[in-house]
Amino acid sequence: ATLYQCKMSWDRCCLMPRCALLLLTLAGAGVCATRVPIFVTTADGNEGFAMVMGLLPSADVLVVAGVSDANSTAAQELMKAGAEVRVVTQPPSPEVFRGCAWAFILAPLTADRLQVGQHLINAAAAAGVVYAALLSVIGDPATAPPSLDAYFQLESHLASVWRPGRSVTLRTYFYQQNLLLWSRDVQETG
Repeated sequence: ATLYQCKMSWDRCCLMPRCALLLLTLAGAGVCATRVPIFVTTADGNEGFAMVMGLLPSADVLVVAGVSDANSTAAQELMKAGAEVRVVTQPPSPEVFRGCAWAFILAPLTADRLQVGQHLINAAAAAGVVYAALLSVIGDPATAPPSLDAYFQLESHLASVWRPGRSVTLRTYFYQQNLLLWSRDVQETG
């Protein structure tokens, strides 16, 4: 099995695709006659790859995977699985988001996470993407360690750029802290 095939099996215990599909349903995507185009940023990273692979089986969505290199192993596997792959430059151009109704912003796990995340949010908004979801960790700056400050700043930036009611932040802190407690249940029930 390749590294990315192993990542696909991780999807069984990944809540992000399920949350994404729930958000689409709440936003009325399930009543559309056409497939809703969803752009997933950092799709060549662990979380983005799992998100894309989790969304692809849904007949209600057209998954657009944003990658840094279209020739990478991850990008090739995403294309084979049925995702439309687009290369995201830094800073990203709004053009890369064109035609998408949703943007799932997954800032990279790098030192420049805040800057890259803000650029992704700005480009998606400039492209006219209607809805945005941001994967974050924890939203309380008073209790969060300084290493998580970038996540809070990204949440604030998303809220300042997007129209109220058109964006959401998915905070995974509780799930991550209780992974061992919930892992058996998640594996058994999905």
